[in-house]
Amino acid sequence: MILFIFSTYSYSQNTNNNIDSFLKLASEESILTKKIDYLTKAYELSHEKSLYHKEEVSLLKLIETLNNLNLNEQVYRYSLKLQYLYENNQEIPYTKLASIRYDIGILLFEKELYVNAKNSFLGAEQIFHNIDDISLKENCFKYIGDISAINKKNSEAIIWYRKSLQQSKKEHNLDRIYLMYQLIGLQYQKAGLYDSGIIYYENILGQLNISESDNTRGILHNNLGILYSKNKEKDLAELHFRKTLKLIAKEEKFANILAKANINLAIILQSKQAQSEALTHISKAEYLSSLNNNQALKNEIYFIKSNVYYYLGDFYNAQLYIDKTIAESTKSHNRILTSSALLFKSKIYATQNNYESERDFKTSYLQEENKINNENIIHKNKIEATRINFERIEKDALVFQKKSAEEIAEIEKSKADKEAQKARESRILRDRAIALAQNEIDKNKIIEIEKDAAIYKSRRDSLFAANAIAKEENAIQKSRSDSIATVLAVQKQKIAQKEANNATEILQRSRLIGLLLVIILIIIIIGFGFQRRLNNRITKEKNKSDKLLLNILPKRVANELKQNSKVSPKKYEKVSVLFTDFVGFTSIAELLSEDELIKELDRYFNEFDKIIEKYNLEKIKTIGDSYMCAGGVPTANSTNALDSVNAGLEIAKFVQKDVLVKKKLGKPYWNIRIGINTGSVIAGVVGSKKFAYDIWGDTVNIASRIESSGLEGFVNISESTYNEVKEEFNCISRGMIIAKNKGAVPMFYIQHV
Repeated sequence: MILFIFSTYSYSQNTNNNIDSFLKLASEESILTKKIDYLTKAYELSHEKSLYHKEEVSLLKLIETLNNLNLNEQVYRYSLKLQYLYENNQEIPYTKLASIRYDIGILLFEKELYVNAKNSFLGAEQIFHNIDDISLKENCFKYIGDISAINKKNSEAIIWYRKSLQQSKKEHNLDRIYLMYQLIGLQYQKAGLYDSGIIYYENILGQLNISESDNTRGILHNNLGILYSKNKEKDLAELHFRKTLKLIAKEEKFANILAKANINLAIILQSKQAQSEALTHISKAEYLSSLNNNQALKNEIYFIKSNVYYYLGDFYNAQLYIDKTIAESTKSHNRILTSSALLFKSKIYATQNNYESERDFKTSYLQEENKINNENIIHKNKIEATRINFERIEKDALVFQKKSAEEIAEIEKSKADKEAQKARESRILRDRAIALAQNEIDKNKIIEIEKDAAIYKSRRDSLFAANAIAKEENAIQKSRSDSIATVLAVQKQKIAQKEANNATEILQRSRLIGLLLVIILIIIIIGFGFQRRLNNRITKEKNKSDKLLLNILPKRVANELKQNSKVSPKKYEKVSVLFTDFVGFTSIAELLSEDELIKELDRYFNEFDKIIEKYNLEKIKTIGDSYMCAGGVPTANSTNALDSVNAGLEIAKFVQKDVLVKKKLGKPYWNIRIGINTGSVIAGVVGSKKFAYDIWGDTVNIASRIESSGLEGFVNISESTYNEVKEEFNCISRGMIIAKNKGAVPMFYIQHV
């Protein structure tokens, strides 16, 4: 045994040493292909041996190295594996899981796989209530807003940008606040919600503190100017653009905003025929764009300047600046601006009656449009190819996850089988020990009775011997009296006296024997009493053991365990699994003493026990602040979905009532999330030293995800449970919700009744 333990320890040490060696070689290697090879070996070995920390370190270093080489597909492959590692380790901080989902989202976003990217960002967003990383939340919300904007879901984009803005304000990130104000304003423009946007920015301006910077006010006025301009309220637009130029500091970081404000003001002035002032503001915009070398903005300014000169009738300068626009936009591959500039140049020639040049530039414009269309087709095909590759990688990752899960399940099953075998062997040994102990008690009792019988027999034989001796002496005396009559006559008085003494002695002996018989009888009675008390004690201990067993296991399962020394696993086709979890448990638990925390959990769980017993549900277990029960086990029934929903609603009602009381008293409180899923499970008993009735299967995993994806105070159910209870309860669809390891899952809320 010692040799086996030593061998196992040595093997484990060798594995660790090999992984460390690969990691060290990778850190010292300058050739990146070899570095990747070492890190891959370290990862594969640590994964094979389920060494979580080593596996995490290997994956992080491998992803970093692949990133440096822009091997995006490989980065995606190993990022998914890291995400899976985090998802299946309950001890890792939520920040790590949210970060890897965020990183995967960025990778997909950069590849323009916006649907996949959004799902990944939403996966990170789902666990934000468990983390405090403001910067991560801020960026994640912005990316989701960007995707919504790209997909022209402008109203949705506004919601996500506002969420990002809230995080920016918490961090006092002024540059980010300025950016979010601009993005929100842009979405109001694109959605055509000019009035809503104006109300939004006017409200913000009205709520600003006196201490708020002029730059913030200037940016808000700029957004209002754009919205008023789009709403064809030119006077108000001009007013706000002028306020923008007055308030924002003439600094390089605000150069782009100031340049655009000058351009927008120039466009309004041009429409009012104030061409000279319009040109002045365009020249200012041109200067500002050069401060940070913003060539793209400068090209737009050339184009606008050409328009202004055109409407002034200065065709020379109009053509001069349109040529600059064409040259610079072609150089920077801005085909859309190039196309617009070519069309405008044909318009300039048409105004000058130069129809041949007009035709040439219109032809150039059409050719440019054709190039744009061709490039768009090529780009879409490229994105589609990328999407197919990435989805293939994702499928491979799912196969990997399934295989890993099956391996883990096989290991757990093997452990469970070994534990069950140990439990059976332990019970057999215990039964044998009890039988041997009972035999020893019976043997000792028999020996005691035999000893008492032997003592009684010895006393009786002694008495018979004394009587025989007395009779013999009497016979001798009688014989002597017949032969020596005279002598006997003389001795008669003496003999009579002697006989009297003998009678007294016999009487004393008889009394002694009687006393011995009484003592023996008392011993027998005491023995019977002791045996009866022993039997009562054994019965009482047995009842106590049975009661304890029933507290651990369901009655049917406990009876099967007592009769057969084992419980066979059983599959149930329709079981409803209910999970609860307290919201904000960790933060509030820190405010309570250990005794208060245990007392509070005990109070809640005792009430939950009463509720589920009322609805014929079976308590499975509690894990920390999480409570798990199920309907339809160990006795199958057809009403378990309805029973579980009723129990869930009553639990939610009890907790909500408690929350209201604690709010009034100013005490900290927990709210609750509740999730229910219906489907098939495997049920059985695990453990030998500590029996536990448990259930397994995908139904249990989904129920847990349904709970973690719910909102506090509500009963969140899966589609399978919804199909069972929809006729009895008012169910509200939540649509497709991203669930951990399950992708998008349809979910429903039960409306409180």
